[in-house]
Amino acid sequence: MPSGLLVSLTVVEAGRYHRWQIAKDIDSPCADLSYSYTGANTLAVTMHYSRVVDRPERDLVIWFTGVLAFRWDTDWSALLELSESLPKCSSERWATSTFPLLTVDRSQWLLSYASRDPVEALGRKHIVLVTLNGICELLALPKVVATWVNANS
Repeated sequence: MPSGLLVSLTVVEAGRYHRWQIAKDIDSPCADLSYSYTGANTLAVTMHYSRVVDRPERDLVIWFTGVLAFRWDTDWSALLELSESLPKCSSERWATSTFPLLTVDRSQWLLSYASRDPVEALGRKHIVLVTLNGICELLALPKVVATWVNANS
């Protein structure tokens, strides 16, 4: 597991979160996610959209490289204060739901990491994956491979 595994989520000021458009047809919240760390700072995350009621039977697999840190939190309170200002899903049905793929500008977490190792932090982004069951944050390279897969396979 990469260094930086933490339990608590750092609250970042409002206005710093942006939609991260890495795949077409993301128009709803994501129910949950699973992940697999494959070594060499590579992480595969499966976002389980198929577990949301009335959604297609497909999930989004995202391959991250250059992962410096990863953290998962099931406590939504860190984002509740910001929920009104966070980007929302574009479909009418889910217009009040937070968009599930976000980046964070001027992230205190990334700045803290960069102060310890500026060379290794170079080019990394603070990425937030929001699900109905928790929040996953990564410091990783923003260039990823994202693919929709059949949830039943």
